[in-house]
Amino acid sequence: MKRKPWWQVVTDDIALLAAQRRVAQDTEQMRRLYARRAGCEATVFELKHMGGMGRLRVRGRPRVTWWCQLIAYATNFSRWVRHCMRCERAAAAAKG
Repeated sequence: MKRKPWWQVVTDDIALLAAQRRVAQDTEQMRRLYARRAGCEATVFELKHMGGMGRLRVRGRPRVTWWCQLIAYATNFSRWVRHCMRCERAAAAAKG
């Protein structure tokens, strides 16, 4: 499809909706919301790919619930360990 020159106004509904969406997405509130969503997406990726929640080997609601909680605890523990290691490295670097 050939692009229209910049001086021609596109008046179809799809282009109008796209322009309105772009204006709405260019606000500070939308940036904050998207930043929060990006953090959630990273957590879901970590749980699914590194924690093994993509394909559980257990069946039944009680077992699945227990397994998902266990994976969440392990993920939080590994994040805590990485945080502590970063703090120790920063303290060692500050001492010289």
